[in-house]
Amino acid sequence: MRHVVTVGGLVLCLASAAGAEDRSRADLFAGYSLVRSDGASLHGGEVAFAYQVSNLLAVVLDVDSHSRTVEGVDHTTSGLFAGVRAGFLGGAARPFLHVLAGGVRDEDSITVFSNTISERHTHFGGAAGGGLDIGGGRLAARAQADYRVSRRTAADGTKETHGDPRFSVGVVFRFGTR
Repeated sequence: MRHVVTVGGLVLCLASAAGAEDRSRADLFAGYSLVRSDGASLHGGEVAFAYQVSNLLAVVLDVDSHSRTVEGVDHTTSGLFAGVRAGFLGGAARPFLHVLAGGVRDEDSITVFSNTISERHTHFGGAAGGGLDIGGGRLAARAQADYRVSRRTAADGTKETHGDPRFSVGVVFRFGTR
C-alpha cells in the first residue's frame, strides 16, 4: 500500500511540474471509435470536449455512437457522459486518465416490408480509462482506451451490469491558453 501512495504522489508531483508549461484552455476530440460488445465489433465515432479547470484537471463532455447489423437487425448503442480528466505531462506526448458518468442508450430495430419495429432502453452508465495525445501546438493525434459500463434490466427483470471495452483514435484540436 505504501508503494501505491509513493507512486501516486510522484505522478502528481510530475503533473504539477509539467502543468507549469503553456497549456490550452480547452480541446475538442473527434475520431473513429470501436466498441467490443458480446463478442461483436460495433463501429462508430466519438466526440469529446474538455475544458481545463486547473493545470491537472479538466471537465469532459463525451458523446459516442456505435452500430452493427446482424441478420437484418440493426443494433445501435450511444453514450452521453460527463466527468473529469487528469492530464499528466505537457509537451508533445500528453498521457491522461479519465472517469466519466452518464447514460447509455441501446436500440434494436428491424424493418419488415416498409414497417420498422424498434426497442430502446436507456441506462445509467460510465467509462474509465486513459489515452495519449501526441503532438504539440494546436493539433494532435489521440489514441485512447476505456471500459464502458451500464446498469441494465435483464429480460427476467433483474438488474445486471454490462461492460464493453471502447477504443478510439482521432484528432485533437486545442484552443485558448491558460
